[in-house]
Amino acid sequence: MPIIYIAFVALISMFAEDLNDKIARNMKEGNASELTTSFNNSIELSIMGKEETYSKTQAEMIMKDFFSKSKPSNFSIARKGVSDPATKFINGKLETTAGIYKVYILMKSNSGSFLITELRIE
Repeated sequence: MPIIYIAFVALISMFAEDLNDKIARNMKEGNASELTTSFNNSIELSIMGKEETYSKTQAEMIMKDFFSKSKPSNFSIARKGVSDPATKFINGKLETTAGIYKVYILMKSNSGSFLITELRIE
């Protein structure tokens, strides 16, 4: 049984790594439409201190607006980790035309796949 658990965790880590790369690419490109495909149906979104829980559709509009005002040029992951097998996070740095922002992204497992449940840009 422990071997099955280790294999399961390794498999989840492999897919989570792909998700991390996808998120980083979408943040760097300012691609809100593609980024929101990784969002949960509702997401806690905080941009420059304005925090609210939004639907996936509302969050996409807000991210499009943010990216139009602050055009990204780079996104780098400073730290990523696992809080427990069902929760992962990314701390990153988003470089834009309007400045450099710290980014925190929380992902939770939902029916076997990880989705973004919280995104903070400060």
